[in-house]
Amino acid sequence: MSGSNPDGTAPRLGPSVSIDPRLFSLVSAACLLEHRSRFESSRIQVYLVHEKRENVLEAKLVSIEGVAQLAGEGRSDREFAIPTGWSEGSLDHSSEASSDDAFYTRWNALMEMPLSERVRELGKGREAFEKKLHETTDPKEQGKLVGEVTQLAYLVNRASLSVNPGTLTPEDRVLAQETLAIVQSVIDLIAGSKESTLLFQTLENASNGQVLQHTVRVFSTMVAFLVYFNDQHTRGLSRRVRSVFHTRYRRHYEAWLPELKASLVTSDNLVRFSPISAPKLRSFALGTLMHDIGKILDLDYFENGAAYDQTRIRQHSIIGSGLFQRVYGLQFEDARYIVGDHHNYLFHKDGYGLTRWDRARRGGPSVAVGCAVTDTLESFHSGEALGFFPVEACAIIDVYDALTDSSRLYKRAMTPGQAVAFMDDHFCASHKLDPIVFGLFIEFLRARGTQLPPEFGLFAPGP
Repeated sequence: MSGSNPDGTAPRLGPSVSIDPRLFSLVSAACLLEHRSRFESSRIQVYLVHEKRENVLEAKLVSIEGVAQLAGEGRSDREFAIPTGWSEGSLDHSSEASSDDAFYTRWNALMEMPLSERVRELGKGREAFEKKLHETTDPKEQGKLVGEVTQLAYLVNRASLSVNPGTLTPEDRVLAQETLAIVQSVIDLIAGSKESTLLFQTLENASNGQVLQHTVRVFSTMVAFLVYFNDQHTRGLSRRVRSVFHTRYRRHYEAWLPELKASLVTSDNLVRFSPISAPKLRSFALGTLMHDIGKILDLDYFENGAAYDQTRIRQHSIIGSGLFQRVYGLQFEDARYIVGDHHNYLFHKDGYGLTRWDRARRGGPSVAVGCAVTDTLESFHSGEALGFFPVEACAIIDVYDALTDSSRLYKRAMTPGQAVAFMDDHFCASHKLDPIVFGLFIEFLRARGTQLPPEFGLFAPGP
């Protein structure tokens, strides 16, 4: 009997699930069978679509063998869904979406699991991570463990957020709890590390796939930078900034914010620093881990180094903010703004993100600009401040990592010194990044062992 198993039964299908059409491409049975060996070797999930609703596809998981049986019934239309990274276009030429791509292999393996099993995998990974941390003091081994568990947390969140859009389940709540526990463990490790340079050298080589590598590095660097910030705060950071503000930074802010009253052009007002509490540190770290989660809706574009597409690039922060809120709710608004605004660039015309989109819907800011970077979400949200400290910190780290990343297909990687000079000239000078926060980041890099030109940094010699 055509379209059935040898014993006469119909092909086995998985339970019906709701999938996001932005994450999957519709393909024909002919396409799947033509590339059958690649799909089977990489364990790519294939869904038989049985209903198309607004923004949702209702589908059932089917094996490649099941596709072959169904094709016997003449199913040549595009009724099957596969991850966008494995669309027909990408299968026709060499790309990162290949059978040996570790990222796609791991992500698709997770996608095949039910949500409850996926969350259990994350819990087991966290328990193994914490157990191994207690068994080693070697910073190289610790760095590998951090890289592994960070990858796992990111991939599980990514896979879980890509199905059942708009529906919060009990498993999602456990997912959030496990992710937060991993974030806290990484914070504790980095805060207590006496050999941070060796730890980070290991982390730089601890992941696979361009987006995943970037996420691991930016997350771990952000945690270390925030720990460094707290340490510097106890050492009189505000007083030290005050001492160099007049000679090094005042002219920059006067040119940037000419409408600001002279009495407000002080370092204490323009860049507001306060110690970061443990709950805030965890929230900031969570937001950084998830800062690029919106890229799951266009994974083939971001992973394969396609030509610049402004619309596709700019939508990822808005989408990511919505996905983050779906699982983590409004409890971690600081984190959500990191996801949504890490490309805001202090409202420079080249920036984009959640706050601009929100203001376009509800109107402009409620108050006049009074400072550059604030330490409270409230003053950023009102419009008094152009930037929110954790958002600006993530933005700086994000740009620095992109400039020094050797895996980017479209450009040659810069050395740390070249990247710092480029950011100073093209981002700080044009008011896309705050120079004081950027200067503090340079001091952090030096403390971590990075060799940089002496003229750069918060406390470098003045002009």
